[in-house]
Amino acid sequence: MTIPTQNLSLALAFDPAALETAKVTAERDLGEFLAVQAIATPEQRALVAELLSSAAREADAVEAMRTSATKPLNQTKRTIDSWFKPTLDAYKRFREHGLNLLGAYDLAVAKREREAQAAALAAVQARDMPALAQALTTVNAPREASHGATTRLVWVAEVLDLAAVPEAFTRRVLDDAAIERHIAAAGVLEPAAVPGLKFTQVAAGGRVSR
Repeated sequence: MTIPTQNLSLALAFDPAALETAKVTAERDLGEFLAVQAIATPEQRALVAELLSSAAREADAVEAMRTSATKPLNQTKRTIDSWFKPTLDAYKRFREHGLNLLGAYDLAVAKREREAQAAALAAVQARDMPALAQALTTVNAPREASHGATTRLVWVAEVLDLAAVPEAFTRRVLDDAAIERHIAAAGVLEPAAVPGLKFTQVAAGGRVSR
């Protein structure tokens, strides 16, 4: 692989002075706009809507300045990433395979220890001293020292029969899709009452035209 040696530095594709002017204007306009606490008349609503459109156009212009700088940078980053990706991917696969090997081994050891503990308990109950001694040999065996890598063994649950799972391990979950269909069916009217639910109309965002 040949890495290009040309200078990868990037000159700004926009005028920093223009960005500073936009920043000052935006902060000034925001302060004035936040001072407006409520709309009382249709004329005031129309003015606020026009101010939103004007601010959206200004934001678009600033976003265009930003992308004029970041687009070339992103391309440069993708190019550099492509140089390192094959090597890093190889080390990633190395790590994953090694941890899989360690995990399989540690799971087998943990299983043997559980079986030995169960055997030791059964030997105690049966007063079988030779069997107890043999089981304790496994239970008390020292763990191999781990150098450089470790695994973490955890228990996970797999649902075999949801109906058989006690309520203490389940919870009722609302069907959001069904609720949305119920609301949509009402159109602009208030949705029909549903036991346990309260429907409240709120202003959920909006659209600003440029």
